[in-house]
Amino acid sequence: MVRPLFGGAGNIDEINFPTLGRHGVTLRLFDRETGRWSIHWPNSRTGRLDPPVLGGFTGDRGDFHGEDTYDGRPIGVHFTWFAPPDSPPWPTWRLRLEPVRT
Repeated sequence: MVRPLFGGAGNIDEINFPTLGRHGVTLRLFDRETGRWSIHWPNSRTGRLDPPVLGGFTGDRGDFHGEDTYDGRPIGVHFTWFAPPDSPPWPTWRLRLEPVRT
């Protein structure tokens, strides 16, 4: 369940991954000065707040970019969000995961 923060300028939700034996949290914050969103993820395995991805929406599409590591190597991260039909003008934050071919 997504819980709104700051009158719509942020939200937080917790997700349970029973097959992994851990929980995660998504914290989304809107920077009113830059007009960009930041998305942060901590999880119960590390207890660490990972570096955010940053971005925004154009129409019904949101693009967010950041830096992370995979197997100890730095990688670039790109998340794409699509607004569901008939959604309000403020992001509703429904995630659609798709495989990426490289």
